[in-house]
Amino acid sequence: MGAREAAPFTVEPRQTYMPCRASVGSRCRPFVVERVHGDDVYVWDPFGGLRGLGGHRWVKASSLHPTGLTDKVAERRTGYRLHSVPAPGQELCGSCMTWLDPDDFADVAWGLGHSTCKPCMADIEETYGRL
Repeated sequence: MGAREAAPFTVEPRQTYMPCRASVGSRCRPFVVERVHGDDVYVWDPFGGLRGLGGHRWVKASSLHPTGLTDKVAERRTGYRLHSVPAPGQELCGSCMTWLDPDDFADVAWGLGHSTCKPCMADIEETYGRL
């Protein structure tokens, strides 16, 4: 019996990606895919744009990977790894960039990536005190 073939990896809107390897001072930031045109992917960068208030940019689909590991199980040094794929009805936590069910949020706001999930809110409260 042969090895099971993995399904091909596809980049689709609403997927979130994280840098495979982030370094201090790096411009690599997490983002959400908005649309795909061949090897060009238009993304929403919640931490980019003017004064870090969010913006859009283009990345190459060839720099997006299903995991942070290569085929030889080495850590990727460049590109972005798939972080989260939304299910129907899920919302995006703007802190951890993870798609979650509405019940998993501590603070729900209008707009993509403006809500905060319960684990992120607990981290915020631990660091800065109860808001």
